[in-house]
Amino acid sequence: MARKTTTFKIEGYDKPFVVYELTLKQVMSFMQKDIQDTTIVGLFDQLKEFLPLASSLDIESLYDMPPSDIKVVWEKFKEVNTTFFEASQQAGLGELLGEVKKAAIADFGKLLVASSRQGMSES
Repeated sequence: MARKTTTFKIEGYDKPFVVYELTLKQVMSFMQKDIQDTTIVGLFDQLKEFLPLASSLDIESLYDMPPSDIKVVWEKFKEVNTTFFEASQQAGLGELLGEVKKAAIADFGKLLVASSRQGMSES
């Protein structure tokens, strides 16, 4: 089975990153999950399972990345999975993906604030 991949470097990291095109089975499996916890913690729990299918990253590495580097990985993932994103838009999943993205961004902001407060209290 030939899936698209892309390998890229981000300045400051020793190893290159790889993102993979998802198979239909992987997409369907992910879409069928009942994601009730849409907080950033809940989404990251789902991501633990999904991340190894989509990239060479593990969840701990992702936790250590600044948002600007995560954005680079996300953009590369979207490039490799263009067909999936186009099909999901046509199937009406674009709104759902948009809502998940909005929730993730909002909760990610809250997580950053909470972690910065924690870091300040540890100083």
